[in-house]
Amino acid sequence: MFSTDFIDSLNPWLVAVGLNAILLAIVYFAPKKLLTPAGVVHAWVLGVIVWGSLRWPGYAVVGFYFLAGSAVTRIGMAEKEAAGIGEKREGARGPENVWGSALTGTLCALGVLAVRWWHPEGAIAQTLV
Repeated sequence: MFSTDFIDSLNPWLVAVGLNAILLAIVYFAPKKLLTPAGVVHAWVLGVIVWGSLRWPGYAVVGFYFLAGSAVTRIGMAEKEAAGIGEKREGARGPENVWGSALTGTLCALGVLAVRWWHPEGAIAQTLV
């Protein structure tokens, strides 16, 4: 079984910065563009906030949502473009897409972080981790 003890023992903010830098460098240089250059920057900020506050479970949910949304966008893209209703930028996500999809989740993640900081030993903080 996979153990997260090692990852959990590291500073989550340093993990967030490093992990997002690596993953978004791959996304940036990939031949199929999933994000615009500005979208990469905004996704990095989002990823750092989510990993730093919710750790890997929250990050996995956001990552799955992004990949599934990108795949769905590409379904029938040729037909949509021919009809004049296709996604702009060939489906590459910009900052408006990043925050439009994830702003509520990010605010919730920041709320969890605030509760942990203000009440680190309280019952509420323990139920949120």
